[in-house]
Amino acid sequence: MTWWQNEQEVAAPAVPAPRSGDEPELLVAAQHGDAQAAHRLGKLYAQRGDRSAARHWWERAASGGNIDSAYNLGVWHEKHGTLEEAVRWYELAAGTGDAEAAVNLATLLLEQRGDIEAARRWFESAAHGGPGRPPGGWR
Repeated sequence: MTWWQNEQEVAAPAVPAPRSGDEPELLVAAQHGDAQAAHRLGKLYAQRGDRSAARHWWERAASGGNIDSAYNLGVWHEKHGTLEEAVRWYELAAGTGDAEAAVNLATLLLEQRGDIEAARRWFESAAHGGPGRPPGGWR
């Protein structure tokens, strides 16, 4: 995602990957409503294979406005949950202009529901939304 300021492109700051030693710090911040900390904590638990904890923290981060967590929840539900929930989370992320979420949503709608028109709209949205993030894995 990029922002335009004074006609110059400025890249969005990268969210640092969590390290094992960061957990106590992230936990305190996330419990106090820090959406970025909750997102990073979710990623840490996902890396450890604790799907339930990852989902919990991504839900908290997404409710705090973290779009990467909404995207991750779409991926999570696509792999471990329901199609309806995956669609819901991808729609939330794609609705903010997240091109990769729009592509994932369009693909699900086309392949799982056969909804050609909705898939076309989301593919077009992705195409107009600019470059997405590199594919694969959690954000």
